[in-house]
Amino acid sequence: MTILEKNKLIKYKSTFSLTLPALVVVTLAVYGQVGTQNQDGGDVVLDYETYKEKTVSIKRKEKSKTFNSPSKPAFKRPIKEFPPDSNSMRIIHLGRPNRNALPIERSAAILLGIVTDKKVHMSDDETRVYTDYEVKIEKVYKDFSESLRPGSVTTFARLGGDVRFKSGRVQKYKVAGNGVVKKGRRYLLFVKNLNFEDLDILTAYEFSDRKVTAVDEKYHDRPTPNPYLKYDNADQTKLLLDLKIALHDDEPTIVKLGKPTKKEKAYSKRYSGYGSPRNKLSNSIRLMKERGMKKGEIGRATLPEINYGLLQLPVPKLFGLLVCTSDAIVFGSPSNKKSHLTEDEGWVYTEYEFLVKEILKDNRDAPIKKNSSIQIARTGGLVKVDSIVFRVKNYEIPQLKKNNDYILLLSYVPDAKGYIADRYFGDFVLKDNRFVSVTNVSLPKKLRTENEYQSIFDTFRIAVKDSCKPSAKAGN
Repeated sequence: MTILEKNKLIKYKSTFSLTLPALVVVTLAVYGQVGTQNQDGGDVVLDYETYKEKTVSIKRKEKSKTFNSPSKPAFKRPIKEFPPDSNSMRIIHLGRPNRNALPIERSAAILLGIVTDKKVHMSDDETRVYTDYEVKIEKVYKDFSESLRPGSVTTFARLGGDVRFKSGRVQKYKVAGNGVVKKGRRYLLFVKNLNFEDLDILTAYEFSDRKVTAVDEKYHDRPTPNPYLKYDNADQTKLLLDLKIALHDDEPTIVKLGKPTKKEKAYSKRYSGYGSPRNKLSNSIRLMKERGMKKGEIGRATLPEINYGLLQLPVPKLFGLLVCTSDAIVFGSPSNKKSHLTEDEGWVYTEYEFLVKEILKDNRDAPIKKNSSIQIARTGGLVKVDSIVFRVKNYEIPQLKKNNDYILLLSYVPDAKGYIADRYFGDFVLKDNRFVSVTNVSLPKKLRTENEYQSIFDTFRIAVKDSCKPSAKAGN
């Protein structure tokens, strides 16, 4: 039985992209406002009339196509001067915003540098504005392509910029949530890949007077925390130390193609349907090398279709369903981890050594001992084949972090003598003596407010005692 068949509570929807991991697009809003200066208070603007008369190089044209509006032609709005009394706003929904203060996984490179110049350009379809930033690199913290060098000057792009029209007025185009990266300032930059050549700024922190200033804000007004506030006005050493720890946890596992072990074959069966023959990693590597890339990073991801109706159930019934569809439920912490490529080369999972501190539901077929270690697999991970790094992730099932304490709902894989923990809800991590959901799926209010350590333990134990009777289990 595959995971897709086992997990009756959730439906999955998979997507694939033969692109770098940070190609995942984000939700944004583009604002147009009448102004008198550009965003830096200087003269770095795009002169509309001059641009319209200028001959654009083939290389620039190709890059500008990357920023074209994805809308159908009939709905595209070309850049033009607004009426004198206008304060217009356009919102374009493209995908998921960044939720992390340190977006390690989505970053193709992380570096410290000074912005030495900036130039504003228009997309090829003339519906958007983007800015190129020239950055003199001081230090490189991550770069799987191994193409960035301290002391070199590299160009990074970002959607948004200022346009001056014939009347002399300047209109500002700003991505919702994105702050201003200024010329002459020093930044820690997290950059993603736009394509196989160009890099785009995902987020940035300004370094000045040993303090950190977050450049970006939340992308919307919803009552969710601003991830960047964690380091705003923090000491630079604090941010860099956290970055070092996070990068260490993001090291890829070196693997070889075509040599799966017996255990890998067993887990691969459970992840069948995630990949496909045409999406084999070897095919992706071949395509990258045909494009002249000897090093780099490939990303694939799944977007879930979640049955939120189940979350409307009373908590006892919801926990009863979670318990009944789990072979075991344990509390403990992961230590060592190792990522594996599935036999069909279409997916990656990560296997953790997990120390069991408490057993909330035992596995009848293979009893678990308290204070023993078990092997737990979880979707997603990072592997390296030759010089190519292959990253796979599920947006709603993040990887486990070493030394954190978790409650995990497990499915047993007899042939692997291990478990899989891939739930969209039901897994919890302990923070400040309270359990919070591991995933981003919003839980019922009762579980968000009555989530003390003992309360969640008691809720699970009551569900184990009262649920999963033969008549109830037959329906799963």
